[in-house]
Amino acid sequence: MDNNWSQVYETSLLHKAEIVKSILLDKGIESVILNKQSSTHLSLNLDNDVQVYVKNINVIKVKFIITKYDL
Repeated sequence: MDNNWSQVYETSLLHKAEIVKSILLDKGIESVILNKQSSTHLSLNLDNDVQVYVKNINVIKVKFIITKYDL
């Protein structure tokens, strides 16, 4: 990931990151999910290792959307 992308959301649950990505897509904002969880230890992994990234130009707008939808 290059310097034009910023992390805007972090969770330990992949489905929550997918919801955020879906809402952003509905708003016309491209996003990428970076999943750092180990599939062999998913049930034991409580760290926030699933992150959502957007282009820097969209960070403020996305932070507002995340707050508005209480994600």
